[in-house]
Amino acid sequence: KGQANNTLTTSATSIATGALAGNTKIFKIIANDLTSIGAYAFAGCTNLSEIQMGQITEIGEYAFMNTGLTKTPDLTNISKIGQFAFAGSKIKKVEIADNAKLEQYAFAHCYLLEEVVIGSGVTIGEFAFYSPVQLYTLEQIQNTQVLSAFYTEKTYEVKDESGKVQKTYSYYYYDITKGSASRLKTVT
Repeated sequence: KGQANNTLTTSATSIATGALAGNTKIFKIIANDLTSIGAYAFAGCTNLSEIQMGQITEIGEYAFMNTGLTKTPDLTNISKIGQFAFAGSKIKKVEIADNAKLEQYAFAHCYLLEEVVIGSGVTIGEFAFYSPVQLYTLEQIQNTQVLSAFYTEKTYEVKDESGKVQKTYSYYYYDITKGSASRLKTVT
């Protein structure tokens, strides 16, 4: 069972809606003739980390949602990327072809996304790159700079019948008024 044994190789030109959704045994896909990917085709394939595909022209909604992908397939011929197509993936860089249509939330919650290159004439849907909250480890959250930068501390007290404080609890919530904690550095 290693990654080499969990590679899907196909000569298909399209992948149907939901064809491999939720399959956690696929690590890599080689589909050099592929031009179209249906909705939910690979959604939830959490171990899918590498794809080698042909000149994709259309990617359906939720197609690669919640996968382990760190880069997109070649998007130089893409005409449409469906809503939530790469949402929740580990994509670090996105290059969108000229005149493509990018639907709402296409790259939402891609917390590792650092760079976006957008061709001319591209139509971008609402919240296409929405990632308001950066996920932090417990050690990072305990770092006061992270807390003060994006989180606000609140406390509440538990009182007995007489009004005497029995216990005080503290919690932190993400404060949208303090800005975005996204890693996105470049949009061109």
